[in-house]
Amino acid sequence: MSREEIKALPADMKIERDLEFDIPKEKVEVKLLTPMEAFTILANALPPTLLFTASTVAPGSTQMHGSITGGQVANAIRQILNISTHIDDANRVVIKDEAVKFVRGADETGKVKELGSYEVDIDVGAMRPVRRTVQIVKAEEAQAQPSA
Repeated sequence: MSREEIKALPADMKIERDLEFDIPKEKVEVKLLTPMEAFTILANALPPTLLFTASTVAPGSTQMHGSITGGQVANAIRQILNISTHIDDANRVVIKDEAVKFVRGADETGKVKELGSYEVDIDVGAMRPVRRTVQIVKAEEAQAQPSA
């Protein structure tokens, strides 16, 4: 109804929204992935090494401006899964930020603040986590490498 039509209605007429209008009544069933299915998809979809770039505090230093967190690694994994067209259901794997933990080298808050190579465990509830390597290099070095 237009505003003019609503204004033309009797003043004592009650007007309400029908919240169920045009809502399908049938339930949609969503099949959740089992932890083992999620593990298998991750193991097949993720490359052995996840590359991150960072700037350092000084030219010869390995100390980064800022840090890399498990949440940033989880976000990179979600992006990889969302573009993995060769693996069915890869975009259905749920990776929470807290599911990605650095095995060694992180500070007490779970952040890595130095360039280098670190292993991460990705826990999807299977019998064991998926383990991958996170390689953090200087942004300038990554740009200088030829792409394949």
